[in-house]
Amino acid sequence: MYQIPLLGGDITGPVNGDTNDDGLLNVSEIWVYNASYVITQADMDNGQVSNLATTTGEDPNGMVTTNTSTDPTPCVTCNVDPTCMACTLTELPTSNVDIALLKSVDMNLARVGDELNFTITATNNGIGEASNVSITEMLPNGYEYIAHSTTGGVYDEMTSLWNIETLSAGQSEELRVRVFTIEGNDYLNIVRLVDVDQTDTDSSNDEASAEVQIDEPICLINIYNVLTPNGDGAHDFFQIACIENYPDNRLEIYNRWGIKVYEKEGYNNTWTGVSDGRATYERNEELPVGTYYYILDLGDGTKSRVGYLYLTR
Repeated sequence: MYQIPLLGGDITGPVNGDTNDDGLLNVSEIWVYNASYVITQADMDNGQVSNLATTTGEDPNGMVTTNTSTDPTPCVTCNVDPTCMACTLTELPTSNVDIALLKSVDMNLARVGDELNFTITATNNGIGEASNVSITEMLPNGYEYIAHSTTGGVYDEMTSLWNIETLSAGQSEELRVRVFTIEGNDYLNIVRLVDVDQTDTDSSNDEASAEVQIDEPICLINIYNVLTPNGDGAHDFFQIACIENYPDNRLEIYNRWGIKVYEKEGYNNTWTGVSDGRATYERNEELPVGTYYYILDLGDGTKSRVGYLYLTR
């Protein structure tokens, strides 16, 4: 009887050696067996696999005899089996991962007002399982979010993060984002790998992009209702897209109690949340964080645009 204690392994044999096919291991006979084993993620994490062979049989007198394999060069350390100091130990490569990103868009030439669909694919080209994969897919100013879907993981359109709990070796997942093209000068959409628990072996494929050319762009008024004047380069000014095409415009901003805190004729995207000297606040004083109400008259005879904006620092 021949046993190999390999969990999930298969053994076949004897392949050869039983010269007279009597099922007995006769003197001078050498029986050969083959064993196979599929490497698991736990093996990869340990970095080792041990192979311990044991033979059990009866001699001509009916006495049970047992023998265990040995390794002529036993390992010094073992993370797998306390008995593997006497057996063959296979060292495995480190359980590294390689997260590769691809990005495509269904239209490379579009007009303002068109809907586009971006597809982002994340593939683990490594040999180990990746965990806590975090990918950023932040829409630039030229696009407005509509909806999304994923084959795996969770995408948060507010934080622009796509989080995948696990990504096995060779596994791929997709994120699809549907957007609306608006006035803007940034139509290059870039996706980046932010974090993964394991070592990413190839940083050259951690970023991908898709660019759309705007054919005969039409400038549409678009009011960004978030103002964060903290100097990070994003929403530092109260921005109104295409306002430069309406030089006779007039902008008024009120706080939650109806007090006017800012007004400007010919507004050109320069307000940073500072009072211009009304009854409640000193001139050039920073206004407190909160919700404000705006009235925008484009000066072209059309109905005034009204709405709310949120100021935070």
